[in-house]
Amino acid sequence: MIHDIKKIVRKYLIEFRVMKGFYYDYRKYSQSSLRTHKSNLDFDESLGLIIRLYHSLEKSLTNRNFKKESSIKNVSLLIDIFMKDNKIDYNDVHVQSALNTISLYFDKHAEKGSPELEDLREKYRSIIFKAGCISPILGGIKPIPAIPDANKFRHEDYKEFVCSRVSIRDFSEKMPAEVELESVIDVARFCPSACNRQAIKIFYSLNKNNNGEILKLQNGSRSFRNNVPGLIILTADLRYQEGVEERNLGLIEGGIWISSLTSSFHAHNMGSCVLNWCVNPVQDKMLRSLINIPNHYQIVSLLAFGYIKEEQLVPFSTRKNAISFLEKIKFRMSN
Repeated sequence: MIHDIKKIVRKYLIEFRVMKGFYYDYRKYSQSSLRTHKSNLDFDESLGLIIRLYHSLEKSLTNRNFKKESSIKNVSLLIDIFMKDNKIDYNDVHVQSALNTISLYFDKHAEKGSPELEDLREKYRSIIFKAGCISPILGGIKPIPAIPDANKFRHEDYKEFVCSRVSIRDFSEKMPAEVELESVIDVARFCPSACNRQAIKIFYSLNKNNNGEILKLQNGSRSFRNNVPGLIILTADLRYQEGVEERNLGLIEGGIWISSLTSSFHAHNMGSCVLNWCVNPVQDKMLRSLINIPNHYQIVSLLAFGYIKEEQLVPFSTRKNAISFLEKIKFRMSN
């Protein structure tokens, strides 16, 4: 009897902790995510919306069956932001890209259009006057990049490159430099991004002692945490996400970035090890307090990196067969 009661209590305690974790995530998302009904958006919130809107407009402009005045709603929303927000940084590359994309949209409508279109065109002229010089090379559309020469970029080479990467937990004494990290990011940043928002912020440290202290809060790095030359804390900016539909977007984009980062480190002859951030709310708060990560940044994952110590052993890590990942879609036939 007592044993059964203990089992029931334990079950509900586990469920309570799970609910507490979800509530903690809900509070952060609710307080930080972009809500267009807010009367006063700060520049970062406006920027997330600007990027989403102008990228949607870019996609519309690439449509070979482009229809006159299609996507005019996005043009209207963008112009409304620029007309109302006095905090806009017109030197920001995304702001310049948005304005250039709107300009290309109006170029598609050289002839006089509807009263709504002409009203927007006039407002756009006043925005350009306020913004000053706009770079013509930012934003809009471009021809598809040339595909690399098949003789220089073979499938076999790519497969060999991908398959030769392993997680590294034993790093050499050689410390990576900030300029090398920047070079890695410069390649990794070309990974796919939802509406091109690139809503990622990377906190980093090149101090072994500090890295060891941070990793005390991470589950899974105990055996090597005191010999980590470089550490990345990858976060997603919740201010760039909007509504219940995008509540998991930061985790998705963060996962894409982690994959791109590990490949880029590998291409730069460095090793890396992805460290999950599967922690309870208390640990999450402790890390935020330790290095001052604001609540609007959702911690997605950690990544240890550095130069590889030669002649080390790594786990075999058997992979499933390709076919085991596949499930053919079967539509349910209606009666």
